[in-house]
Amino acid sequence: MNNSNQKGIALISTMIIIALISASVALMWQRFGKDLEHTTYVLSHTQAINHLYSIESWAKSILLKDDAKIDSLKDDWAQEMPPIPVPDGILSGKLIDLHAKLNINNLIDLDSDPYSPQYRSFFSNCLNTINTSLEQEYMSDLIFSYVSSQSPKPKIFEHHVELKKINTISLADYQTIKPFITALPNLTSININTANKKILSCLNSHISLDMTEQIITHRNEKPFSTINDFWRYLKTLLPSLSIEQIKQDFPAEFINTRSQYFLLEMEITFNNNKLLAHSIFHRKDGKISIMNRNYYQIP
Repeated sequence: MNNSNQKGIALISTMIIIALISASVALMWQRFGKDLEHTTYVLSHTQAINHLYSIESWAKSILLKDDAKIDSLKDDWAQEMPPIPVPDGILSGKLIDLHAKLNINNLIDLDSDPYSPQYRSFFSNCLNTINTSLEQEYMSDLIFSYVSSQSPKPKIFEHHVELKKINTISLADYQTIKPFITALPNLTSININTANKKILSCLNSHISLDMTEQIITHRNEKPFSTINDFWRYLKTLLPSLSIEQIKQDFPAEFINTRSQYFLLEMEITFNNNKLLAHSIFHRKDGKISIMNRNYYQIP
């Protein structure tokens, strides 16, 4: 082999080595870039979660300072938190009274006999009234049948999204009823100071949607301090009925002017990512506990 051929082979070998080194370096930088991107994502996610905890602390503070004897939409907790700028992001959140909604677990009594559910007709009628006003099929019987058919032991709903498991309830109907319902672990009352007009109208067969507008206008000016205040006001709207007649159609144990369960909805925009979160608070005996927390990030 002459010198020129040897030089040619050496040059080709050198070029191959350089190409391999270049490919290795490129691969290394690619992996470094992915690692850096992942690290940035993790750091952003961690910072977003820390902001979430901060908003939860704010919500706890607001609820603890609130006068728990009466809850209304005039309270500080009911005012939506304005967007708050933070480095590389913005935070926003609001508290929602879950007693303003219909607790679907109220439909079924599992306390008397956990293996043989009992029907609570009052809440069933309420839900069916809402279904009617929304121009959709009744749901209470479908929900009760679903719970009763569970084996070996019926159980309450942990979240209202579980209604989508019931084949006889269409997805469209679920989406329509969703703003008016919740799923709470205990038998809960409805707060007449925070419930919307559809919820108010389902509580008593004598209350029309027009009357609910009057009720809301009245409570916006002066929230009801007690249920008796509410009875007396209903009497002015229903002069032909006695207070006792109104009470007969409106079980006192199922309504209230105080609330224990609140939902915190949060939106955290951080480094071009968005974190949506929901936390459920339980207020009892001057203490606030978080029952449930879920969140997901949108790139």
